[in-house]
Amino acid sequence: ILAQYERGVVLFLGRHTPKWYFFPYPFSLIRGLIPTPFFFKGNRGPGLVFTIPLLETMIRVDIRDELTRFKAAQTQTKDQAPVDAQGGQIWSIDPDEPHLSVLSGKDVLELVEGSLDLVAKSALGQFDLDTAISDKRRITASMREYIKPLMERWGLLTHEISLSDVQITLPEVQASIAQAMEAKYTAGAKVSIAERELQVAQLNDQAARIYQANPQAWRVRQLQAFEVAA
Repeated sequence: ILAQYERGVVLFLGRHTPKWYFFPYPFSLIRGLIPTPFFFKGNRGPGLVFTIPLLETMIRVDIRDELTRFKAAQTQTKDQAPVDAQGGQIWSIDPDEPHLSVLSGKDVLELVEGSLDLVAKSALGQFDLDTAISDKRRITASMREYIKPLMERWGLLTHEISLSDVQITLPEVQASIAQAMEAKYTAGAKVSIAERELQVAQLNDQAARIYQANPQAWRVRQLQAFEVAA
């Protein structure tokens, strides 16, 4: 009995046939007639599954989602900047073609882990450091293009692949980027303060024009100031 999340890869005398195949009885009920056929399939499940003893061997395959983490250490970007990258991929075995995961590779999990490291290094090598830090979507899109033919070869489906972190290994480069970010935010703060001062000056100019046109309002404002001072 195969569970809902399982598939069976059946080998008939060591050979797999993904589609329905013909297996006749060795003897006919009536001489001269075509032997009564049995039909079998190489991929089976879920549910109740029958196999022929001694002739068929079934391998159980789990088609639930798997999470594989990768770490592309000591990787160089397009502008020769050394970085370390980390991320993960969510994948599963194709329920329609589970035999590929059994016949195409000895250990699918090990293949996915090794290929993710290589694919991440290849993708990072196409972009400069600024893109690797600020725009990770382009890198993950490139990784998906690289790994798609491999996953199809092994009968796997890629549901999500992401690059979670890109770290710079050289302290000098880290210090330079930190100084640039500090200068950027400092300049932004100064611009914000100057804009607020400009708004205050414009409002004061409007208030002065109103008081100049209406002396009674200016006297009331002075009385309010004296009350606050008192």
